[in-house]
Amino acid sequence: MSERLGVDDKSLGKMVTTISQAESFEVAKDICKDLKLDIKNIDDEKHLIKGKTKLSWTKNKFAKTFLVVVNASGSNSIIDVYYEGIGMRGPDSGTLIQPFYKKFIEKTNTSPELETGQIRIKWEDIEKSANEYVSLPNQVESSTHGTIPKDSEKTIQQITENPIHQQTLVQGSSNQGHMSSTTPMTLAQLKQFIGLKHDQYKAQWDKSGIVQFKSEHVAILQRMWGSQVQFIVAYDQLTKEGYRLMAIDEGKTGGQASGGFTGGVNAYFYFQKMEFVR
Repeated sequence: MSERLGVDDKSLGKMVTTISQAESFEVAKDICKDLKLDIKNIDDEKHLIKGKTKLSWTKNKFAKTFLVVVNASGSNSIIDVYYEGIGMRGPDSGTLIQPFYKKFIEKTNTSPELETGQIRIKWEDIEKSANEYVSLPNQVESSTHGTIPKDSEKTIQQITENPIHQQTLVQGSSNQGHMSSTTPMTLAQLKQFIGLKHDQYKAQWDKSGIVQFKSEHVAILQRMWGSQVQFIVAYDQLTKEGYRLMAIDEGKTGGQASGGFTGGVNAYFYFQKMEFVR
């Protein structure tokens, strides 16, 4: 039986980016403006943004507190988005974390790793730890940073040591989250991994698009009525890039309600990059 939710429970989205701390912080500030958040404080020294989310888009009212912290990690950066809203079955990622992540993809043309979870931590403790160097698992330190003092360096595991409900953020352990493609997961690990990565994949999924999803490993195309040429273009490009068609799902079929049409209204084509086909 899990602990009861407390006033210090928060939703957390953790993004591991490939751009610098300074650049990520500038992008984060732009995103907060684009989302029309009520910004209370921007601390350029600590790389921290604090404010409140919109309560109503029709009235100028604001709801719950959020905090965005950008930490350095070598020449890269880690962005933590804390939000005091909690969902019925876990973190509330739809109000702020997902919109923030989608905007980041649009502005940087990158698709950083996103992990979501629920954490118990005080606002003051988050602010105290802001702007501390974060070391990723197995990360080789950049020579531009020199030696990082032990008392100022933090790892992903140290950052996520606070008690977490429902889901546990990936902590860089060899059996959680950052597994290699050859490391099999147990059923419990796979279920946890699905929960952690749900929001990242959902943000990159285009339900109504010809290209529903595309990563370096797999791609999904949707053949829609009236968009055959667009589908052929996408199919041709995936083939050039080394993807192999693995399966076809004819989708929903029509009957009398669709004027006697009996074939697949929409069909889905599942591709896998050749180098990952075993």
